[in-house]
Amino acid sequence: MNAIILAAGKSSRMYSTGALVHKALLPIMGIPNIERTIMMLNDQNIQDIIVAVPEDNQNFDYLVEKFFCKVVKIPSEGKNTLYTIKYLLNYIHETFIIESDVVCAHNIFLPLKSSVYFIMKYANPEQDAWHPIFNESGEIISFEVEKKSTPALFGVSFWTGFSAEILKEHILSINTIENLNNPDIFWDDFISEILPQIRIKAIEIKQEEAFEMNTYEEYLTAQTICEKYLFNCQQYFEHMDFEHTLKGRTYHVHYTLDRLRGLKWQEKLLRYYNEEYSDKHKSLTFSDNEFPFIIVDSNGNEYGYFSIAEDSGYILLRRLFIESTYRHNGVGSKVLHFTLTYARLKSKELRVNVYDAVAESFYKKFGFKRNYICYHIR
Repeated sequence: MNAIILAAGKSSRMYSTGALVHKALLPIMGIPNIERTIMMLNDQNIQDIIVAVPEDNQNFDYLVEKFFCKVVKIPSEGKNTLYTIKYLLNYIHETFIIESDVVCAHNIFLPLKSSVYFIMKYANPEQDAWHPIFNESGEIISFEVEKKSTPALFGVSFWTGFSAEILKEHILSINTIENLNNPDIFWDDFISEILPQIRIKAIEIKQEEAFEMNTYEEYLTAQTICEKYLFNCQQYFEHMDFEHTLKGRTYHVHYTLDRLRGLKWQEKLLRYYNEEYSDKHKSLTFSDNEFPFIIVDSNGNEYGYFSIAEDSGYILLRRLFIESTYRHNGVGSKVLHFTLTYARLKSKELRVNVYDAVAESFYKKFGFKRNYICYHIR
């Protein structure tokens, strides 16, 4: 699986309304938006990322070294996204295709089994919004292009290998000089012609989870959405989902905020470290700014728990405890990856508590360095 980010446009609407850099590089909570997208893709094990950029713009080149992306320079005579896509056909197989004006507060790049268009019910739909029409099986069979309140296409799609081959063949057939030179054409304007073959479905995302920005005013709105969504870690982790394979079977794993069950897991952790689980411990288990999450799979099996404390200047992964049965299977690593991304999305330092040499070795593998040493007395 890979991802293509389409950032080859001139970003003219954004520049004309007040932006000083390409819209893909505008900072959201201190992080360039394209980096936010890349980090979320990486969290879902999508490392192969292709970024299409204008050939005369060198500002994206750093992504090669920082994130190991492949940057594809698109000739400046291109008039539309169809022109851009023709340079990217060899990269489309099991692929997310993402418009650079997409701003994600929540990680929407989950593992998918079928081709999908992401859709959203916009608060202020545009006149030319594409509204999908579905059959009884939930597959898109046509579109209505108009202004109305039903969900419309969002700037993200996913293509399976089978659909990707049909898509590429179709794009080659419409790659005419007339189409390539039409500034009003987008690469997916012709998808209606192959809908019977590709059987594409839709996933609706909420307005508070993501946004599209084309003007500076919309950029400010995107900032507000992300700041609100990431005010604390509760929404971010409760909506996080990933696939985990255990003994040959694949499960969906998610996190549940639960202070009462967290206390029971805290007792296990204290016993593991041979600490007395007293009423004093119980009353002091979680601070007011601490969020305890239970790690649960699709069958209700509890893998362990972790807690995150939020400070004005940093994020603290205060506790992470995995049941012995589920250790050495990547579950703890996934928690750490997601927490690190969360801290970066908020432009904050991530700190971790280390209780023994095993934990210290685990965190050092991820590049953590010792910064504080704590002492205590009984």
